[in-house]
Amino acid sequence: MKIPERKSKLVKFKQFITKKSVLIVAAVLTVLLTLVLTRIEQEISGPSGAGIVYLELAFSREIFMRIISLWGEYGANLFIKTIWIDYIYPIAYSFLIAGGLAITEFKMTGAGKVFSNITQKIYLLPFLAAIFDFIENSILIYIVVNSFFNEYIILASSIISSIKWFLIIFSLAVFLKRYFAFRKIMKAQM
Repeated sequence: MKIPERKSKLVKFKQFITKKSVLIVAAVLTVLLTLVLTRIEQEISGPSGAGIVYLELAFSREIFMRIISLWGEYGANLFIKTIWIDYIYPIAYSFLIAGGLAITEFKMTGAGKVFSNITQKIYLLPFLAAIFDFIENSILIYIVVNSFFNEYIILASSIISSIKWFLIIFSLAVFLKRYFAFRKIMKAQM
């Protein structure tokens, strides 16, 4: 009697994030939220150009306070009123990037490429980036709402933001590397 093979939860999740419907929803949400957040960023930064990313990567109390000062009361209030959008955005972009990583892995595996155990789990990095994004957002809210401009909290927030950005950029780089490697394999087989 043959025992049916059980799929791990990670394999099932990887299959879920590569479904066409999941990817379409993630792509549409990511694009729409990018447009909304870009508009909010422009409104908050005003003529100074010092937007939310500058605040995320301030690394010092002086720079953080200067950015808040440039925003003025209107910009700081708009930041607080709209930050909830930046809790949805990481969910959307993490599903989109992770889905792209998983799809390229599936396609390359089908073309004969063998991935190590660690490399097979790289699609989880965008979700780790999303967790860092949630933590960063929560710290920024706490700092701005409570006017708690502690040097170490601001530094910690900037480090967390840097890790988030590294994970996003690294994930996108791996996706692009896999995508172009897969295209090369497909052209070679033609």
